Amino acid sequence: MAVGALCAYGFNLAEVRRRLAAPVLQWERSSPRWFYAALFLLTFQFATLFSSLRGFALAVYQYAGMILGRL
Repeated sequence: MAVGALCAYGFNLAEVRRRLAAPVLQWERSSPRWFYAALFLLTFQFATLFSSLRGFALAVYQYAGMILGRL
């Protein structure tokens, strides 16, 4: 609980909000269709606990192990 409260406090500081939120909001205003598509993919990954990315990373790791094992 303390970690969550500390993160919420830290991200709510004006300097942090300006540095993190300003570029994101600028991207949302300049290119909304790409912003919302990327936001959908990000929230989908959160909802599925990044299972597709973890599966892809595991496949790459196993393939690299096979290739490097042959050398």
